Amino acid sequence: MVFRPLTRPTLAGQLLLFQLTVILLVLAAVAGLSLAQSAAVFNAEQGRRVTQLAESLAASDLVRGRLPEPAPSQTLAPQIQADLERWQVSSVTLADPDGRIVASTNPLLIGTHLPLGDGVLDGRGWRGEIELGGRTELVGQAPVIGAEPENLGVQLGVAVVGQEAPTLARLLVQAVPTLLLYLGVASVLGVAGSWLLARRIKRQTFGMEPREIAGLAEHREAMLYGIAEGVIAVDDQHRVTLVNDVGRRLLDLPDGAVGRTLDDLDLTARLRDVLTGTVTGSDQVVLQGNRVLVVNRMPVEKDGRALGAVATLRDRTELAQLERDLGSFRSTAEALRAQAHEFDNKLHTISGLIQIGEQDEVVRYIDALNRHRQSLDLSSGGPIRDKA
Repeated sequence: MVFRPLTRPTLAGQLLLFQLTVILLVLAAVAGLSLAQSAAVFNAEQGRRVTQLAESLAASDLVRGRLPEPAPSQTLAPQIQADLERWQVSSVTLADPDGRIVASTNPLLIGTHLPLGDGVLDGRGWRGEIELGGRTELVGQAPVIGAEPENLGVQLGVAVVGQEAPTLARLLVQAVPTLLLYLGVASVLGVAGSWLLARRIKRQTFGMEPREIAGLAEHREAMLYGIAEGVIAVDDQHRVTLVNDVGRRLLDLPDGAVGRTLDDLDLTARLRDVLTGTVTGSDQVVLQGNRVLVVNRMPVEKDGRALGAVATLRDRTELAQLERDLGSFRSTAEALRAQAHEFDNKLHTISGLIQIGEQDEVVRYIDALNRHRQSLDLSSGGPIRDKA
C-alpha cells in the first residue's frame, strides 16, 4: 500500500484556521465575561428583590402577631407558602431571635440553625449567599420588630426570603443561544474575511502559496549570491530594490543602498541612463570609478504594467587590460616578423654574391650593413632635443 504524503493547507485554509482559532478564543472570553456579567446582574437584581420581599414579610402583621406564639410553624405555614407561590422565590423562612428556624417552606429546616448575616440580630437587614437546605441561595434577611405595646421595638425574629443562585451550567445553558448566534455570525465573517484576504494576498504574490514564496526566496538568494556577475534591480520609481554582493562591489555602493533612488547614489550619468532605460541596447559599456563595466538591462512587466528592471554587470577592466597587452604583443610580433623577412633578404643577397664569386663585394656589403646598424644605434641612443 502506498501512502501519499498529506498535502499542506493552502493560504486560504491557513488564514481560515487561524481566524477560527481566534474566534473561538474570543468566544470563550466572551462566554466567561457573559457568565460573570449574568451572575453580577442576578446578584444585583435578585438581591434587591429578595431584600424587599424579606422586609415586606417582616412588616406583615400576621407574622408579627403569630411569630412569638407557640407552634408558629403551623400557624404561619399557610402564609409563607402563599408568599412562596406569589413571589416565585425558592424559599421563605422565619427564625426566632436565636437564629433557630421556626417556620419554613422546607419543613426539613424547622429546628435547624439559620446562618445569619452581619448585623441582623442588631436590627439591620442583610443580603448575600448562604447554604440553605443543601443548596446555595441568595437571600434577603430582615429583622421582625414587635409592634404591640407589650413587645414594641423588640426583635421577635428574622424573616428570610431566598432565591436559588443559578449554577454555572445553568448560566451557560441560558447563554448558549446567544453564544451560538455570535459563533455563527463570527464564523461567517471569518470565512468571508479569510477568503477575501487570501484572494488579495494571492493577487499580490502572483498566486503563489507561502511555501512556494519561501522556496523562491531561497533559490533567489542562492542564485544571486552564487554567480560571478553583479545584479541590481530597480522599481518603476528607480529605487534600488535588490543588489547582490558583486554588484555592490562593482558599483561601490554603500550598505544602505537598497531603498534609495539612483539619483541618491554616486553613479555616473551614463550608468544611470542605462539603468533607467534612457539608453537602450545590449552590452552597454560604462565607466564607474576606475572600472569598465558591461551592462545589460532587462525590463520587468506583469500584465502590461511596468514593475521595474533588472540589470547584470560584468567587469571588463581586466579584459580591457588584456586587450591592450595583446595589442602590444601583436605589434612586437609584427615588428619581429618584418625584421626576420628583411634578414632573409639580406641572407639571400650574401648567398648570391658568394655563389658568383664576388667575395670582396660580400665583405663590402657586410661592412655596409654593420655601419647602418651602428648608425641606428647612435640615432636611437642620442639625446632628444626640444624643437620648440
